[in-house]
Amino acid sequence: LCFNWGCLYERQVGGKMIQLGDRSSARKKAQEEIVGFVLVIVLIAVIALVFLGLQLTKKQEPIESKQVSNLLGAMLQYTTDCSVYKPAYETFGDLAKSCYDGMQCSSSIPACQALKETAEKMLNAAMPNMGIDRPVNAYQFNVSYSTTQSTFGKKQQADILAISKGKCSGNSLSAKELVPLEAGDIEIALKFCY
Repeated sequence: LCFNWGCLYERQVGGKMIQLGDRSSARKKAQEEIVGFVLVIVLIAVIALVFLGLQLTKKQEPIESKQVSNLLGAMLQYTTDCSVYKPAYETFGDLAKSCYDGMQCSSSIPACQALKETAEKMLNAAMPNMGIDRPVNAYQFNVSYSTTQSTFGKKQQADILAISKGKCSGNSLSAKELVPLEAGDIEIALKFCY
């Protein structure tokens, strides 16, 4: 039987005619169920992408590295081209102290400039050799001063030098060394990112 709005189908079962219903309404129901299923899948996919994005952008703590610590220790012992008190040339650690004190090299170059140039030269040379299983694509090098005594419960800290190359994101290897002064310490921190 067919009408303007669709067809009804009947079937004979055990001598009786049974009406099976409108086929177009069955199709509409199936389409609605498929659309609902697709919406659920899309919603799950969006939630998974948001979760994955949050996990990838989560900043990870740097890993203390023996290799970076050894490099930093060697840097502190490196004899630079700067001589504050003739004829002795400054080690990198002593040059950091001279920079903090505002001294100049005998060649009239400020100790901070000599410290920066020496650090950049050494770090750029070391960067390709620091990758463990992936190449290093960035570094951050910071020299700062902090007092050993606190004023009103807070330690005072002053940045002396900050050098960076590339963008640090993802995993990193780091190390810190202290250079003691009379009233505080110079902290030298190095972080390689890959």
